[in-house]
Amino acid sequence: MSSAIHKCPSCGGNLVFDASVNKVTCGACHSQFSVSEIESFHEKKTLKDAQYKAQTHGYHCQNCGAEVVTETETSSAFCYYCHSPVLFTDKMMGNYEPDYILPFKITKEQAKTIFSKWIKKYKSVPKGFASHDHLEKITGIYIPYWMSDASASIYKSGIGDLVTMKRKGDKVYTTTKRFRFQHSCIVNIAHVKTIASDKVDQALINSVESNTKGKLEDFSTAYLSGYFSQRYTILREDVRKTHEDVIQRCVRGVADELHYYENVQYDRDEEVIDSIKWSYVLLPMWILTYNFKDKVYVYALNGESGESFGEIPIDYSRKFLRFVITFVIILAALLFLFNH
Repeated sequence: MSSAIHKCPSCGGNLVFDASVNKVTCGACHSQFSVSEIESFHEKKTLKDAQYKAQTHGYHCQNCGAEVVTETETSSAFCYYCHSPVLFTDKMMGNYEPDYILPFKITKEQAKTIFSKWIKKYKSVPKGFASHDHLEKITGIYIPYWMSDASASIYKSGIGDLVTMKRKGDKVYTTTKRFRFQHSCIVNIAHVKTIASDKVDQALINSVESNTKGKLEDFSTAYLSGYFSQRYTILREDVRKTHEDVIQRCVRGVADELHYYENVQYDRDEEVIDSIKWSYVLLPMWILTYNFKDKVYVYALNGESGESFGEIPIDYSRKFLRFVITFVIILAALLFLFNH
């Protein structure tokens, strides 16, 4: 005997047939679908999964554990993260096909130029850090994110005071009027995102993350040509509570601005999250790593906006040498001035 659990197209929750409305209902986001819609969704998804598996392969780094997806024609001799040798595999297990992707806008040559200008500000880095050979290892990689878009309803009614103050001469007059109010509105919260991998420096990536509003494309393996794509290691369920909290705070912020009364007494005070749609998205980053004295330093550049940030390895022997050279030059100049 076999059984099947149908998942919600919007949020991935379990679906249950509701006889009262003759539809399949999601217990998590309350979305409703006809049986034919669910069958069509699963047929299309099965086809897309088959195409995705046929057009991609992946590698596993035995040193740092990175799991990366790329299109079938790509080859690499080193891990983008720790520079260790990698093992290519034919298939990636599980459902790792993204829904949307933000394509690269910054080319490799542009990324190298931005890095070169950035590193010129730092004089005591190891020689190899700014070398041409090291710069050639800068890697374009799509970072996985869980993204949610939500719709919420706000209902507010009650009474409140409107307080005004007016100055006449040395006196201040306060007037209080009581009003009845009633407000309702629909709030749409777009693109709440969290990184879906524990293999990247999240603080570093977040520092150069760009706004994705209106720029996402439907996923196609064609966008992977020449790039890598890290698959998710953090499950959607692990970030669901975080997203719900962010959405609730956004709704609360809108609700607080609906009225400007004081001493409010509510008859109705409701903030209801009607639905949450989940998506698995890929955002572009250029990553350059450097192993110096048993520590990996990571530089990240946003592949769409060009924003960059990174850790700087300091070669203290070069720093000391620069200090000595500067001291000798200053000393020689002082001796010259003293003797003349």
